[in-house]
Amino acid sequence: AKYKVLFLYTKSRKQPV
Repeated sequence: AKYKVLFLYTKSRKQPV
């Protein structure tokens, strides 16, 4: 699931996409 990877990435960056 790509959305999960993007979610973790966003959390790591602490920035909304």
